[in-house]
Amino acid sequence: MDLALSTVQTVFAVLQCSQLKEVLSVWGLKSDLERLDSTVKTIRAVFCTFHRKQAQGIELNEKELDFIERIQDVVYDADDLLNEFATLAAQQQQQLQNCKKVRRLLSRLQKFASDYKMSRELKNIRKKLGG
Repeated sequence: MDLALSTVQTVFAVLQCSQLKEVLSVWGLKSDLERLDSTVKTIRAVFCTFHRKQAQGIELNEKELDFIERIQDVVYDADDLLNEFATLAAQQQQQLQNCKKVRRLLSRLQKFASDYKMSRELKNIRKKLGG
């Protein structure tokens, strides 16, 4: 139960991440994220209630135990999925940084090529002028 509650809280915290929200919004998944966030909030509240009951020494009934068992797997799946999204977002961020580096390098190479071309043309003009 404690592990499941901890995982629910982790999933809830990840869902609050602005970078994840931005990436999922770009991918057109903003409404799905909002629905998942709402569901996780509800699950979190239920798990907290169950946790308080246990802390007070009140045993959970069979329905509650069944609910916990069924939801745990789904929560773990959601955690895995969010980890995949986080990994993809980090990879995209790295690719963007790499693209910027390549653009800067190409810009410098283009300037170098342009400078070299101008230098060659200047030498040709001086040669024609006899100098």
